[in-house]
Amino acid sequence: MAKVIPIGQSVNDAERTVIAHRRDHLPDSYILLHNVELERQGERFEIDFALLHPSCVVPDRCKRYARCD
Repeated sequence: MAKVIPIGQSVNDAERTVIAHRRDHLPDSYILLHNVELERQGERFEIDFALLHPSCVVPDRCKRYARCD
């Protein structure tokens, strides 16, 4: 089970679903940071997820799409 470290608040159910799935299905060697805000030259950026592993760092974005019938 991956360790989850919340930096900010999850804003929707889609993000919470991804967090729970990754927490439950990734090995212990992973750390999942979520809702990380960075500032650069007065501009703010948000990273929905940063997946940390001893060999890499993977930033990721979560989008929720409505179903069209």
